[in-house]
Amino acid sequence: MDSKIKTRLLIISDTHGIDFNPADRPLQRADVAIHCGDLTDGSKLEEFRTAIQLLQVINVPLKLAIAGNHDFTMDIPVFEKKVAEATPPLDPELVAKEYGARGEARQLFEEAKDAVPIHLH
Repeated sequence: MDSKIKTRLLIISDTHGIDFNPADRPLQRADVAIHCGDLTDGSKLEEFRTAIQLLQVINVPLKLAIAGNHDFTMDIPVFEKKVAEATPPLDPELVAKEYGARGEARQLFEEAKDAVPIHLH
């Protein structure tokens, strides 16, 4: 039995919280879209919202997002360590406003999955 399944991949990375320029939006038909690393520039909530919007406009049935080193709020222990080690100490209200509460960035993706499936890894 020689059955082959053709699968087209659309791979993007390092969008750093910036949406597509309309002229650059991928129009190719694909089966899977993979965003591999650096969804944001500084792991801020607004950048994650933009990254989610970027993924939502890509017309493919399966979307995977792999966090990069710029997306440190996705890794809660790393996020907590960065905040704790900051010098001078950071204002907790400012941290919550810009970066969200513990786990809030991941929650944005969980909520987005209900509208358009995006799998975060």
